[in-house]
Amino acid sequence: MAGMLDDSVFEELGLLPPAARMPSPVPPQTVAAALERSVAERGDHPALIGRNRRYSFFACDAAIDAAAAGLLALGIAPLDRVAVTGRNDPELVIAFHACLRIGAIWTGISRLLSPIEKAAQLRDCGVALYIADEASLAEVAVHRGDLPDLRVTITMEPATADDGWRRLIADHAGAAAPGVAVDPFAPAIIAYTSGTTGKPKGVVHSQHNLMVATVNAMPAGVTRYGCALALTTANIMMNHGLAALRHGVTLVCMDRLDAEGVLEWADATGIDGFRVPPPILYDLLTRPEYASADLTRFVYLATAGAPPSRKLHDLYAARMGRPLLYAYGLSEAPGIVTELALGDRLVEGAIGRPLPHLDVRILRDDGSEAADGESGEICVRAARHGEWADVYTPMLGYWRLPGATREALADGWLHTGDLGYREASGLLFINARRSEMILRGGANIYPPEIENIIQEDARVRESVVVGVPDERLGQIVVAVIEHDPAITADALEAELGGRLAERLARYKRPAHWLFSTQLPRNAMGKIDRRAVRELAERATAATGQPQAAAGGR
Repeated sequence: MAGMLDDSVFEELGLLPPAARMPSPVPPQTVAAALERSVAERGDHPALIGRNRRYSFFACDAAIDAAAAGLLALGIAPLDRVAVTGRNDPELVIAFHACLRIGAIWTGISRLLSPIEKAAQLRDCGVALYIADEASLAEVAVHRGDLPDLRVTITMEPATADDGWRRLIADHAGAAAPGVAVDPFAPAIIAYTSGTTGKPKGVVHSQHNLMVATVNAMPAGVTRYGCALALTTANIMMNHGLAALRHGVTLVCMDRLDAEGVLEWADATGIDGFRVPPPILYDLLTRPEYASADLTRFVYLATAGAPPSRKLHDLYAARMGRPLLYAYGLSEAPGIVTELALGDRLVEGAIGRPLPHLDVRILRDDGSEAADGESGEICVRAARHGEWADVYTPMLGYWRLPGATREALADGWLHTGDLGYREASGLLFINARRSEMILRGGANIYPPEIENIIQEDARVRESVVVGVPDERLGQIVVAVIEHDPAITADALEAELGGRLAERLARYKRPAHWLFSTQLPRNAMGKIDRRAVRELAERATAATGQPQAAAGGR
């Protein structure tokens, strides 16, 4: 791929070419060149630390070049899709950088997904190469006939002495940097996120997007950053696997996401900063076995994913002696859009102020700007003034979904689908999510994906999946079922639960089930989702156990 990608290629992929191609005022311009300064200034310092091996910046850069040469030898070309599944490990980070160094498109596939979900994402992106742990490769092998573009698979099992990925790197050790001209604005990653239809959509970003978004992604003062969140998630790979290395910060790839495991990693490797989902932070602050742990030693300790509860804010401030600050972001941005700062009002719904490269507005349905205090849709575009003027580009679109792309990027704005308002001070608040997305312990869950499976059962009249508040997880999933009064709810719950277990990751499955012969409806006869959510909250609030809905068991 020489020079800039032709606009027609974007259109063929259902994407929109960037309206402007302004270079970032903070080099480098591509992920392909992201390590150059760190290698020059910190070559002998540790870059990646994992359970099985460590890399200095020199060794990391050399491994990326070797992996890139191996990918080219396999016939992987610019814009080919390379998917990766595995536990957190330095090899995941090396694979990401190698893909982008040759202009290929990287997508992470979560280990937690069911085999059907993994195969669906691989099929949708038209994967050419799948690099994965043995268990995931075995799961997907059953669906190989549905993956016509898949040419080759490679095992990635870092704990073993002889695994396919390490052999690929060893076979090309000493390779020079690939001589591929990378277009900063071409498609570079696909991040799958479900939409309101329940079918996963692939959010596409360019290398330019990723480099702009990571300029301010590393917390100040952190020298050894721990990542326990899944590096197969695009935003995590960007904010950790890319941001740390470009800023010369050591990245510790933690393969445990529990309070005990995080502290073990921190003690063993000298981590001084990390983010964890709200339930892990809650455990660190409340469980008696961690009461004597010195959490104040961490320069940076924050939460990610679901907004922290009021109680979590209070627990954190009491233990740490400083406020728990929260940032708002989304895959389509990519990454962080707004963040709270010291001095901002730390109240429910506050999401802070835009990052320097962004212009964030609250827009009415007609596209006009809402007044201070008036609710509207949170929309994002490039800053209009200063050194970042017109530099930022939002997502290129949804992979091979031109209609959804045009809708999300209408009138030059990224329409987030989230509702909020702005105070006169400029502080932004979020008060609702149009998508009804559930944020459980840092994971995004989209109700239609679950509802569509439940409603395949003829005995289910209607199903509504909602998130209800949970002190530890932020939200938990509750399925509310309107069923035929002639059937037994207990048997139906068992069968529906088994069906979901076959097709969905564990974290997406309902924690509680409520059954009713009549769900609340509005004057038009449609299910009143707000009333259903209130019903679910009341039913689970007292004991945390499922209770009978009105008219049901």
